[in-house]
Amino acid sequence: MAWRFALALLLLGCTDPIGTGHTPLDQGASSDAVSRTDGALLDAVSPEVGVPDEGVADEGVSDQGVTDAEPADQGTPDAEPPSVPPGCDAIGQNPEWQVCEAAADRCTAVFTDGAGCAAVCAAAEMRCVESFENAEGACAADRERPPLGCADGHQSDFCVCQRGECVPECGESVCGSDGCGDVCGVCAGETICRNGACVAPPEVLCSGDDCPAFPGAEGEGRNARGGRGGDVCRVTRLADDGEGSLRRCLTSADGPRTVVFAVAGYINLRSTLQVRKSNITIAGQTAPGDGVTVRDWGVDIRGDHIIIQHLRFRAGDRQKATQNSAGFTEDSLSVTGDDLMIDHVSASWGIDENLSAGPGAFRRVTVQYCIISEGLHRTRLFHGEYDADHPGHSMGGLYKSREGDSTISIHHNLFAHNNNRNPAIGNYEPEDTFDADIRNNVIYSCRNMGYVSGASRRVRLNYIGNYGVFGPASRSTDLFRGNEDSNVQIFQRGNRIDLIQNRRFDGVDGGWGRFGEEYDRMDEEVALQPVTTQTADDALQTVLAQAGARPWSRDRADLRVLGDVEAGTGGLIDSQSDVDGWGDLDPGVAPDDGDRDGMPDGWERDHGSDPARADHNGDVDGDGYTNLENYLHWAARSNGRN
Repeated sequence: MAWRFALALLLLGCTDPIGTGHTPLDQGASSDAVSRTDGALLDAVSPEVGVPDEGVADEGVSDQGVTDAEPADQGTPDAEPPSVPPGCDAIGQNPEWQVCEAAADRCTAVFTDGAGCAAVCAAAEMRCVESFENAEGACAADRERPPLGCADGHQSDFCVCQRGECVPECGESVCGSDGCGDVCGVCAGETICRNGACVAPPEVLCSGDDCPAFPGAEGEGRNARGGRGGDVCRVTRLADDGEGSLRRCLTSADGPRTVVFAVAGYINLRSTLQVRKSNITIAGQTAPGDGVTVRDWGVDIRGDHIIIQHLRFRAGDRQKATQNSAGFTEDSLSVTGDDLMIDHVSASWGIDENLSAGPGAFRRVTVQYCIISEGLHRTRLFHGEYDADHPGHSMGGLYKSREGDSTISIHHNLFAHNNNRNPAIGNYEPEDTFDADIRNNVIYSCRNMGYVSGASRRVRLNYIGNYGVFGPASRSTDLFRGNEDSNVQIFQRGNRIDLIQNRRFDGVDGGWGRFGEEYDRMDEEVALQPVTTQTADDALQTVLAQAGARPWSRDRADLRVLGDVEAGTGGLIDSQSDVDGWGDLDPGVAPDDGDRDGMPDGWERDHGSDPARADHNGDVDGDGYTNLENYLHWAARSNGRN
């Protein structure tokens, strides 16, 4: 009865399903940190479950050790022969499972009930050898998304099941993964492997000082280096602090660092997360499931060459200061420094602002494809002080610097349901200057839109292709206002404003009539780093489709705000509880990363890097970006911005 023994081992998870010798995901993260000569790799050790809230627990990495199974029956020479395994038709008997392709020893299938590929394959007395997100509307793998492990955790996946020894499956592929932990071949000469074919390498996209932070990075902060060439720190716990936490990854950096995520859910801060480091990339696109949201306190980052992508910052008022106790009083996210790229971030429920730059000096900053919404209004707090009589705050974003001349690009963002500063720009000191490029933004249901704050020697502004849409909270019909203390000079073109509130987006170009207070007109744009420019009508559709953290997996708050824009609903809020709070986040399952270099093993096999060696700082395709950066670009779907 050896076949029964093997089956028992299989069902108890005691075999190595893809022949790699990697620890199964359901055994938890290894406690060993790994270091390599091409950049240290830092890893979480012990998982931790966070503080539950609204039915959502902080999800750590599960730790369910696996015990060795004893054979149920050793068998005798005259034992009955085993029955014929049920095959792929057993999968098809479940109405929530669909067989895509069937063979004697191999099936591919899709499940939609959260059962998990291990359970689906076990029904056919097979083992899961590969798993992917299923392609929408098809019984097929979505190979544009990162490969998954075979552990449970997703609502629907595409599974590859196989009986017996793993049989390599290359088909027409001449390189890349064979489905059994090996490769189908090695590309010769200067060609590289892409999707099973050897192709010419891409053009060099990153060289010398002309190296965008990622494809699609535009504006003044386009050349932020982030953690390029440095080490990798994996966030494996949702705890506020401790080994494997976001706080520890950010505050312990000693040189360039890229922060990736092996968990998803809520990080409940117990104090402001202050970061005083440079050359950091925070890659929220690497998180499984529905990604990561930081809440309860703000995040304050001061450093140069910072890249932040696909994270949500929603502080809220659960830990706010009161008349008798200290607490949170500031922004959900604040950044200060030179060469900063804030891309696809969702920021809301701040007490001062939602997403700001300053008050220190900053230069060459970009805020792009973000959703900046619902600054809290009547909190009885003003500039960090309790004030029971204060009429309300609710600010979108203040980009205001001290101690030097500043430049910023603010493009393709949604400002929604904020009282003011949508956005506000300027200087604190009258001897400084400020140049800004504000284009292709959407401003919805804000009492006031943009303006110049403070006093400056000179403020120059490009205001191009923006769309103001009136909603329930809107009052001022000025798209932007100058002031008499800042020597404001404005170039404007192609802006629209829709005052009618008929849900038709039929705004008109009001020209200079939509600019208020003191300013002078400019005949030409200020020469700042370029941004791909759309008409206001096209930008409106682009922002609604693509802005905010993880547009492929938006959370309840972003979906609601975007729905408000479409429906003409919503308004200012005093607390996140006014709109039913945060909601649930699917924790998902992180893909296998055996060498802990920040790149999933399956992605490495498909793209020519080595899943058994930490080669995150290599450049196998010669495009000038590191292997890790290319994975981050791919995971963020930066090509085509979908």
